[in-house]
Amino acid sequence: MRTAEGGVVAERDDPRRLFDGHPAGALWSELWSELQAAYFEGYSFWTHLTTPFLLARHDVDITEIEPWHENGETWRRVRVEFPEHLVTHNRGQTPHFGADDFLLRRHDYSPGLLGNPLTAHYTTEYRTFDGFAFPTRRYVLRREPDGTTSGDRLIHLDLDSVSVA
Repeated sequence: MRTAEGGVVAERDDPRRLFDGHPAGALWSELWSELQAAYFEGYSFWTHLTTPFLLARHDVDITEIEPWHENGETWRRVRVEFPEHLVTHNRGQTPHFGADDFLLRRHDYSPGLLGNPLTAHYTTEYRTFDGFAFPTRRYVLRREPDGTTSGDRLIHLDLDSVSVA
């Protein structure tokens, strides 16, 4: 972690080890240090804001699987296996894309640092910034073993603007 001026506040060579001994599923606002929260939020944002571009990496394995039907739509799904060295929620994830426009609709994963709960991360309200379509509304729901979702939103994020550099 660095200050706005670039000074080091805290650092770790293996930040995932910061979570050793913490109860699985503990909320960062309750038990995590600032460094733990920064690590989790950093890789989470990086994963979500770079998908689907992240999937084009040569070391990411992708296999199209059966389509998913939800809210009167049919979405194309891919099973993604991320390499060990790529920091993300978990190695195996399943993004869902619109069958006609190929925009990301939902992204299923199980965050290991939270005890591997089944989650479905939805992306809606696409807008174009610097020639790229980005979802400006994101929210996460609990996912059941059969793929359906339930309960209140666990996380909700609205983006007002995106800059591509």
